[in-house]
Amino acid sequence: MKAVTEHGSFIDMTDEGWNEIFEKAKQHAEYDNVHPHNIESGQTYSNGKIGKEWEIREVLTISNKKTVKYFVLAGENINLLESCSVKEFIAWSKFKVNKNNIGIWERLT
Repeated sequence: MKAVTEHGSFIDMTDEGWNEIFEKAKQHAEYDNVHPHNIESGQTYSNGKIGKEWEIREVLTISNKKTVKYFVLAGENINLLESCSVKEFIAWSKFKVNKNNIGIWERLT
C-alpha cells in the first residue's frame, strides 16, 4: 500500500481489493515458475525475486555434475562465495541474466 501512496496518484479501491490483486499477482508469478534445465559454468542466473530476496549468482564451477560453486554478484549476500548441489541451484534459479552495457541486469531468453 505504501508504494501506491508514494506514487502520488489516487486510486479508489478498498484494502481488500488491493490484497486480492496482490494475491493474484503472486499466484501468476508462482504459475510462471520456470527453472533452467541445465546450469552452465561461467553463466549468471537470477532467482527472479523482488526486493531483499533478489539475487544474481555466477556459476564458477560444476564438480562431477553434482556440486555448483558460485559467487553472488548482486543482492543481500553480495560477494559471498558458496556451493550447493546442482539440484538446489536449479530450484533456486529462474533464468539466465546478463549485465547490459549500462550496467543493468537483463533476462536472457
